[in-house]
Amino acid sequence: MVTNGRILIVDDEEDMLETCSAILTGTGASIATETDAQRALQRVCSETFDVVLLDIRMPSVNGVDFMRTVRPLPAAPSFVLMTGFPSAQTVEESARLGADGYITKPFSNDQILATVTRALVRRRLKTNDPSSPEPTTVTTFDGMVAGSRPMRQMFALIQQLGPVDIDVLIVGESGTGKELVARSIHQRSPRAAKPFVPVDCGAIPEHLLESQLFGHERGAFTGAVADAMGLMELAHGGTLFLDEICELAPALQAKLLRAIQERKIRRVGGTDLIGLNLRIIAATNRDIDLEVKEARFRHDLYYRLNAIRVDVPPLRDRREDIAPLFDHFLERLAGSMDRPPLRVESAVYDALNRYCWPGNVRELQNLAHRTAVICTGETAAAKDLPPSLLQESSTLPLDFLSKRALKVRDFELDYISELMHRYGGNIQAAIEESRLSRASFYRLLKKYGMKGHPQPAASSQP
Repeated sequence: MVTNGRILIVDDEEDMLETCSAILTGTGASIATETDAQRALQRVCSETFDVVLLDIRMPSVNGVDFMRTVRPLPAAPSFVLMTGFPSAQTVEESARLGADGYITKPFSNDQILATVTRALVRRRLKTNDPSSPEPTTVTTFDGMVAGSRPMRQMFALIQQLGPVDIDVLIVGESGTGKELVARSIHQRSPRAAKPFVPVDCGAIPEHLLESQLFGHERGAFTGAVADAMGLMELAHGGTLFLDEICELAPALQAKLLRAIQERKIRRVGGTDLIGLNLRIIAATNRDIDLEVKEARFRHDLYYRLNAIRVDVPPLRDRREDIAPLFDHFLERLAGSMDRPPLRVESAVYDALNRYCWPGNVRELQNLAHRTAVICTGETAAAKDLPPSLLQESSTLPLDFLSKRALKVRDFELDYISELMHRYGGNIQAAIEESRLSRASFYRLLKKYGMKGHPQPAASSQP
């Protein structure tokens, strides 16, 4: 929390002033308000403010012109602009003038609070005022860069878990860094000098996964010309990381459960039991509680794996980590490209903070790579970001992901309904047309409460 400083809020709507004042009391700074831009301009010229939160469209003075007038002053404040009518022109102009933030109405409480707090911190760094707050401490923890409270709590949990030889379940959306978490736990354990063996359960074909996990004996199947160790044997003494564990077929879930319980395996085609000493870390991007409830994942395997659970927060829930992560990726890329790290305009950070990040940290890393390649100067500007990101970040509210989920649901429902209608409820014919796996198709039928005929009928042609 910022414990000092002065904020002036300028907007011609009284309701907006009241809303912003109520939210920004959370900064601890003193708040002043003005509905008249001319009067606000006079106050800024005669009083000292740290941040001016300014509406762009006002009757007397345009917000960008207001900022252009005040900027040359020796003690000019930091500016955060807000508008209900975003445009690329105003974004670029405000960035050129050095605005510290750009907020699109309607905004969330967290969004405006985070943006103005960041402007107050930057103001402190510019004025070198020792009484002002320090910015959030950003740390690098086993390759993970973060300073937010959820991530600090997760780092503390990892430190506790590392030395304790117990199986772990990691839950988080795709792209949040679940494998980094697993590697961090392994590196802090007594097993650190032994192998860390990752297995992507969703990437290996189902008919090969058993032999990949448990190994096979010579002659066990066509092509098995020699004995082969499985991944569980390779992890002996170390850690086996089972990524996307919910992708395992039910039959393999049962075999894995026995192997984990007994810490013994039998190779495909073999008769001897092989004892193992390893730690199991599993991960999933699904709602595993729902998977268990709907009988897609064995409850006994779930309880066996879920000795300790680590939840990795999505990027949209820790927005204060976005800017340091982006800077970290740019700095790392600069080294590999033999060039100085790019400077970043504040408008870029604001666009990144307003975006919903469905791909999480992986998507941010890819964006940093794109920006480093696209940018031809020394400073990354809003124009260097993908147009789709700029459009979504300026026009979409923070509940975008839930809206996207609704779109996916509508698409799935329409598609499955159309297939079932086209083939008269003939499930086999619909599966062949869709090219989905049988399990996936039946899961969608169950999800939307549909039924059909399991076997193709003689007349089932489109």
